[in-house]
Amino acid sequence: MRLFHGNDECLTIPENWSEHPQHNMVIYEGGAAVNQARSLWRIELIRMKWHGAMVGWEQLFRIKHITSGRYLGVIENAVQLYHKDKSDFDLTAFVMYLGVIENAVQLYHKDKSDFDLTAFVMCQNKDPRKQMLEEKEEEGMGTASIQYGETNAFIQHVKTQLWMSYQTSEVTKKGLGKVEEKKAVALKDGHMDDCYTFFMALEEESKSARVEEKKAVALKDGHMDDCYTFFMALEEESKSARVIRKCSSVLNRFLK
Repeated sequence: MRLFHGNDECLTIPENWSEHPQHNMVIYEGGAAVNQARSLWRIELIRMKWHGAMVGWEQLFRIKHITSGRYLGVIENAVQLYHKDKSDFDLTAFVMYLGVIENAVQLYHKDKSDFDLTAFVMCQNKDPRKQMLEEKEEEGMGTASIQYGETNAFIQHVKTQLWMSYQTSEVTKKGLGKVEEKKAVALKDGHMDDCYTFFMALEEESKSARVEEKKAVALKDGHMDDCYTFFMALEEESKSARVIRKCSSVLNRFLK
């Protein structure tokens, strides 16, 4: 699915996203991004009141980015060390390369995605006095209180109690000059328009995105090594080469 923020922007990752702390970010983007695989996510429930029940308010879940296979997480005042050479580490270098990323919203590998880092809940509003904390227990499927394309929901990080929000800044992009970038951050109060609307992805998009995810895992784990042998040029006098030449000759005569 896609998490739309407003009418024309959705939660996604930059085209140049990488695991490096300076490039591991989540942004809001419109235009072509709303139709691309990098803006696809999946809600994974952590706890369920009833098997097969509808997703409701205040229900714990994680948000998985489909193509990268990583999970959305929040670290309050995350400390990132950018020092490259540990051999000559000293206090001056420490001060120079130590950076504090306030309430960073980033993607994390599944092995690091524990409850405190990646657990979220959906709320109808940001006022704790108005939130439905004592939701009526219903057996079976329950009521579809959160619906695709209709329900507006605020997303809160459980551990830090911070709200998913945004921060606007001006960045310089090659070929475009200075443009406005809206980066996803977690804030205590946030903005009035921090709500999200969920839209289900097309079946074709979902299948293609899962292929991209599995392909990335296979390439990283070396499961594609056999393909190198398969696509290697055949030896001129090998049996396989003679068979292929003969088949090609027959096929060419047939086509003529």
